[in-house]
Amino acid sequence: MVLFPQLHRLQIGIALLIQYIAPAPALAGLALVVEIWSGLSLDAAGVAATLGAAGSYAPYILMAEHRIHERDPISLVCLGFLFASLLWTMLRPWWSFSGVAGALVAWAWLGESLDGVQLVSAPIVLGSIFLAQSARLKPTL
Repeated sequence: MVLFPQLHRLQIGIALLIQYIAPAPALAGLALVVEIWSGLSLDAAGVAATLGAAGSYAPYILMAEHRIHERDPISLVCLGFLFASLLWTMLRPWWSFSGVAGALVAWAWLGESLDGVQLVSAPIVLGSIFLAQSARLKPTL
């Protein structure tokens, strides 16, 4: 999505109006792809998360409009990525996904030592994770 450069040339309302005309055909195509007529099952938590994502988009655009006069579009996008990364690091720390990552963080930041068994088992765990994840991938034609 390339919205920020338009804010230099258009009012935010006009830019958003033009931008949101494009999804109408995409939504119609999506409805055909998911066969919406064949029955619909919604999970409440999934709908709530989706509405939360949609609700966070408006402040994002408004803050970008406010800052576009002070910064260039590239730096605004980079700042958006930075703050999103910080938020997700607080909500789901990357080191919590694997005992190996946790051990490495403890070694690097806390000065904890790793013994021989831990050093030998770490590649085994990481290799197992890699194999499990790659088994899920389906070849594309």
